[in-house]
Formats: sequence, C-alpha cells, structure tokens
Amino acid sequence: MTTDNDGDKNAARGICRAFPGPIMAVLACVLALLCAACGKTGYPRPTDEAQTFSWMESHASPAGECVAFSGKFTGAYQNFDGLRLELDGMRSPDECPGCPFVADEIAEFSPSGAGFDPATGDVGFSYCPRSAQAYRWRMIAANVFSSLPHASMPDRLLLME
Repeated sequence: MTTDNDGDKNAARGICRAFPGPIMAVLACVLALLCAACGKTGYPRPTDEAQTFSWMESHASPAGECVAFSGKFTGAYQNFDGLRLELDGMRSPDECPGCPFVADEIAEFSPSGAGFDPATGDVGFSYCPRSAQAYRWRMIAANVFSSLPHASMPDRLLLME
C-alpha cells in the first residue's frame, strides 16, 4: 500500500503562491522599521565615562540670612566648568510636598566662584537668596565637554532658622 503525499505538497505550494516573495520582503522591511522605532527617544549623547563626574555629596546650611553650600565630586572632576544653583523659596516646609521642583531663583558660578578645589574635587561657597522660611534647592555642575552630561542632583529641602 502506497500513500500519495503529492496532494499535500501542492497544497503547500498554493499557500506560498498566495504570499509572493516581493510582498514578504516589503512586510519584513516594514516590520524591521517598526521594531527599530521602539526604544529611547531624543538626541544621542556620547558618554565617555572617563571624562564624566558626579556628586559624591552635597550640603546646605543656614548662615545668618545667607546659605552655605558645599559638595564633593567623584570621577573626572578636573572637567568641572561651572555651577548652577537653583532655589525654590517656600513660606513653610510643608507648602507643597508633592509639587514638582520649579526654581524661582537661579545663580551661576564659575569654578573659582564656587570655591572649587581641583586637587580634591570639593566646592564651597555661600549665597544670599531672597528671604524664605525654607528652600528646596539643587546644584547642577557643567562639564567642560558640552556633549557630556552635567552632574545633576535631586532637589533637597533646607529649613532656615
């Protein structure tokens, strides 16, 4: 007894004829483009880890009507090019606990103005902001290489005496 598999082969050929090669190639290209479009958006930023630095620590404390700021970098801090201090003055510490940080006062410092010590990576300076009961604050340090990311820190709360 013999079996006839020719019928099954012809059925498979019929399915392949329903999806010709050029259409499959176009569908494959469209699928590849769609998959390539998924992922991170935005402009590419080169990251050369050997040339970047970040905050190791940072502090703020009241000094009369002014505030004394200090911090320390880790990494390639010889590339430090300036500092941006952002302050959000508040009438009370619990004014808006879930609100996003929006700086209402910004001060920029050169490396020497921020008291930068290139041997240790320390910064230290004082700043006299407008009067408030409390401040949300953060510092952003610029890299001398503009294509590299800045050393940013999350905002913090400072209560004035």
